[in-house]
Amino acid sequence: MEIAMGIMATIISVAALYFTYYQIEMSREHYRLSVKPHITFHSYPGNLLNRPMGVFIVNTGIGPAMIKNYKIIWKDQIVEGKGNVLNFFLEQLGSATNHIVWAIIDPGIGIGVNDEIWLVKIDEKNKTNENTEILTKFLKSFNVEIKYESMYKNEIFTEKFKNIS
Repeated sequence: MEIAMGIMATIISVAALYFTYYQIEMSREHYRLSVKPHITFHSYPGNLLNRPMGVFIVNTGIGPAMIKNYKIIWKDQIVEGKGNVLNFFLEQLGSATNHIVWAIIDPGIGIGVNDEIWLVKIDEKNKTNENTEILTKFLKSFNVEIKYESMYKNEIFTEKFKNIS
C-alpha cells in the first residue's frame, strides 16, 4: 500500500509539474501576441482630410515595431542605407527637394503603437502644380519594403508598398 501511495504521489507531482510548464508556455505565447506590431502603408493624394500629399507608415499593431531594414525599390534598382537613400531622394526629386519632405528610416528605430512616419510628402503650404507633378511622377515608381520585428525579437515581418498607378 505504501508503494502504491508513493507511485501515485509521484504521478501527481509529475502531472502538476507538466501542467505548470504548459501554463507558463501558454502565458509566454499570450505575451508575445499581445505586443505584436503591424506596419501599414497609407498614401494620400492631398486635399483629403487636410492631410499632405504623400506616403506614410503607421504601426496599427498592439506593440512597438523595431525596424530591421528599410529599402526603396525604384524600377529595377534597390536603394538601401542612409547615405544611399539620401542621395536617391536628392537625385529623383531634383529642384523640388526644398519643398518635398522625406524620411530616412534607420534600422533599430522603434515605432510606437499608432505612430506614423511620413516617407515622402508635400505640405499644403508647399503644394504647387510643379511640386505636385514631380511627386506624382515619383510615386508611380516608388516601392518600399520594410522589415521589422516585435520587441521580443522572435519573428521578422515584412510589409511592402507598391507604387501608386
